[in-house]
Amino acid sequence: MGKISFIFISNLLIISYLSAKNDSLDYQGQKLPLVKKIVYQDYEILTYQAPKPAENSLTMPKVLSVKFYEREVYQVGVASNYWLKLETRPDSSFIFDLNNDGVEELIIEEYSGGAHCCTQWHILSLGDEFKIMAKLNAQDGDFKLQDVNNDRIFEIITADFGFAYWNASFSECSPPSVVLAYQNGQYQPATALMQKKPNQRKLRAETNEIRKKINLVLTQMTDLEAIKQASAGERWSFLSPQALDYDLWQILLELTFSGNRARARQLVREVFPERLQPYQDLFWADFEAQLQKCTYLPSGF
Repeated sequence: MGKISFIFISNLLIISYLSAKNDSLDYQGQKLPLVKKIVYQDYEILTYQAPKPAENSLTMPKVLSVKFYEREVYQVGVASNYWLKLETRPDSSFIFDLNNDGVEELIIEEYSGGAHCCTQWHILSLGDEFKIMAKLNAQDGDFKLQDVNNDRIFEIITADFGFAYWNASFSECSPPSVVLAYQNGQYQPATALMQKKPNQRKLRAETNEIRKKINLVLTQMTDLEAIKQASAGERWSFLSPQALDYDLWQILLELTFSGNRARARQLVREVFPERLQPYQDLFWADFEAQLQKCTYLPSGF
């Protein structure tokens, strides 16, 4: 079997295999060695090491298998994943009751690597009956556990990247924060926890700055009508990125994702000068169309 180490943490038995020959997993025509086993009640969480795709690769590919009464009930991992790990809460435990229903959960985090992509959470319920509680995609961001309202139930904090690359580079993107709560058998935006009143003083200052930027660009356009005609097929984008940029959509997204969509619409009317009012309708129509592509847009917001 090779060298084995045992660690007991609370009701968990963690077994690390430094060299496992007999325990292996048949995976896509290969035998993967077992490197770690976690025993929790009638469950086993088994981690197998997959070969690197290249000798100098930074990836640490693994396959993780969950067994219940020695029968595999869940498997995740591919030979190209960047990392695969068990998510922990602040006290470092990785099997815990997320929604305070008396049943422990396990979170497997899968990260594919790349410039800014992609994190997934597999949330598994380890009760008398095994259940897949949720599969969540953080898009270009990540997830964090937090008990937002101190009710002993963990919410999941993430961000919505639905406006990434929308008339701006990814580096300019500042996605709105989202709170996900477990409701009606699934994780969904927690509107009650996300709703808040805007800071009116800050909003007025930001609106004035955007209005100044637009007016400055307009004064530099010697033949505005010619520019508008040449950009007829581009709707409002002749003003972007010099005047309309992610500074504006960031404010609109913050307002929308905090339950202030009507105020966002009003702000658009305020920042467009009178002679450009027809274009603010076009801008708002495009903004709302992009909103529908957001993964975690709260219902009713």
